[in-house]
Amino acid sequence: MSGTHEPYFTYIRQAVQSIRDVYDGSQLVILRSTVSAGTTRNVIVPFLQDMCGKSEVLVSMCPERTA
Repeated sequence: MSGTHEPYFTYIRQAVQSIRDVYDGSQLVILRSTVSAGTTRNVIVPFLQDMCGKSEVLVSMCPERTA
């Protein structure tokens, strides 16, 4: 969380950006991090969609506490 009590997604966005050169939207991306509810749907999916230019992307979530 940032000083304003807003979630801090910089590290997750940097991780997603690191696959930019090889990601085309057909690969499954697994978010292995404990994040607040809705983060995958509201932050990661739109980010991936913008990155590959597709409306449907394959994403799964694996919270650290269950990994």
